Amino acid sequence: ESLILSTAVSKVSKFIVAVLLIALIKHSYSQTIVLQPNAASGKDALISISDDGLNYGNSNYTTSTDFKASRINIGGSWCNIRSLIQYDLSFIPKNAIITSATLNLYGIAHSTAGQTNAATLQRVTAYWDAQTVTWNSQPTTTASGQISIAASTSSTQNYALDVKTNVQDMVN
Repeated sequence: ESLILSTAVSKVSKFIVAVLLIALIKHSYSQTIVLQPNAASGKDALISISDDGLNYGNSNYTTSTDFKASRINIGGSWCNIRSLIQYDLSFIPKNAIITSATLNLYGIAHSTAGQTNAATLQRVTAYWDAQTVTWNSQPTTTASGQISIAASTSSTQNYALDVKTNVQDMVN
């Protein structure tokens, strides 16, 4: 029930907020569910590490309000940043048929500095704690169902990602 957003090639920040829309069918009725996690519902974390030995591997930015994936230069040191997000899907009946699921990512103005900011979205396959997860303790993910996110064409580009397969896997 978790997703991780990461980029290994981007050299600029991409700041985003996530909303997941799920439509499902069970016993011949359909229901649309909108999930927008906050402090009481769902969880998220931002983790990072530096290339030059400045190990941010034990850092957890639990107060960050952005969902980010980036590779940025901070004071001459390149840093990788990843975000994790988890939705509570426990109320969806086991083996419900998911007819559609969309993850909406909303761009916040950023500089591309002439570099790509393409990213990937992967499903997390292990437990993680939002208060204690770090780069060094980040959970495992699977490339199965991985979603490639094309580089943005504007500094405030939004994305609507089809995550139906991932959500179906999570509720089965």
